Amino acid sequence: MTLWQTSLTYQIWVWLCDVYEDSTLHHFLAAAGRWCNGQIEESRILRPLCREGIVARSWKDSFLCRMLSALVNLPGTLLHAWYKAWNLTFEDSFFARLAFDMGDSASIAQFWCIAALWCIPYERWNNAYSFMTGVLLLLLFYAGAMRTGRRLDVARIGTIIALEEGLELDREWIYAAALLHDCGKHEQYENGTPHEQASARIAPEILKDCGFDDKETDVIVTAISRHRDPEAAKEKNLNGVLYRADKASRACFACDAEKDCNWKDGKKNLTIRY
Repeated sequence: MTLWQTSLTYQIWVWLCDVYEDSTLHHFLAAAGRWCNGQIEESRILRPLCREGIVARSWKDSFLCRMLSALVNLPGTLLHAWYKAWNLTFEDSFFARLAFDMGDSASIAQFWCIAALWCIPYERWNNAYSFMTGVLLLLLFYAGAMRTGRRLDVARIGTIIALEEGLELDREWIYAAALLHDCGKHEQYENGTPHEQASARIAPEILKDCGFDDKETDVIVTAISRHRDPEAAKEKNLNGVLYRADKASRACFACDAEKDCNWKDGKKNLTIRY
């Protein structure tokens, strides 16, 4: 549990989110969004206007895009290398953990900054406030980047596995399954529900809101529900890819507590393959 997650404000926020998730307003807006997306997809006029052009499709593979991405991510990369070199020192520091937790919650800070922009009268606003806000959000972003999570690692490794094995799996399916496969882990901590079951129950609503159809949702949710099932390990489909990627993403080989860990060696990932 992080400091933010144990706070009263966080508990109130979670309760409000739960109320909204179950509300008629949420279901109405979600349905309206899906209807609008359907109208755009089926419209002969709007569909060409909304699809990516040649420039947009080629941008992500261009040298300029790669160079700018590397430049923007350079501070986060250097900070993460620093964190890995001094891992125990940072984790033993209250202020370092506080900074990491605040960085993980940068999106919430962004919300409050935008709310302030809306509420503060124009005559009392100074552009220096905007500059300071931008710097603050950037620092929070880099603080969060300093301690890297593992879900995107699962997605990247899953994509590599699919390519190596010649599996025709949509990359969006792999990333969706990787990002959501542990989304129910809080229930395992709170009431003992196996997190693969909780994640499989939570994921469908998120996937539908993201535009996945029923068939795609079934494939992704099945993979999530079986990502701890050893029987899925050898399957040549999304189930097997997610299972193998999840295990290969464990950075046990670089963990300072590996020797004291109560996991059996067969459960640990002690080699770097990807």
